[in-house]
Amino acid sequence: MTMMRLITALLLATFAYGACAADVSPGNWEITVTMRVPGVPQAFGPYSRNQCLQANDTKDPGRVFGALPGAGTCKFGNRNDTGSRYSFTVSCGGVFPMTGNGSVNYSVQSMNGELVLGATLPSPEGGAPQKVDTRSELSARRTGGC
Repeated sequence: MTMMRLITALLLATFAYGACAADVSPGNWEITVTMRVPGVPQAFGPYSRNQCLQANDTKDPGRVFGALPGAGTCKFGNRNDTGSRYSFTVSCGGVFPMTGNGSVNYSVQSMNGELVLGATLPSPEGGAPQKVDTRSELSARRTGGC
């Protein structure tokens, strides 16, 4: 599993948590993710996918991670919902342990958010581990029924 796939899964879980906090409309959502790494001139993405969001899907975003080997477990904390903005901290175990924070601005038909993560990766040459920071942007819009 690549780190980008794990971050994408984490963003989808973030989207689901935001949907749980919000009264967003169930249905088909187009979700777009772009990831940036400081010091790397080009962004990764944008990557888009469609996801059918059922009302009960938002109740257990951990299911997003269930299908991803190596994803480990993610724990969300410091959750705060103002009615149009949802913010949180996150800590994940697994192949690429990471910690960070994020926020999602939402309405019934759209979401925009950001996720900032830090991970320590093993060096490919067996040297000292490398700290990698990422900043990912998420946008989502409801496109209709599932």
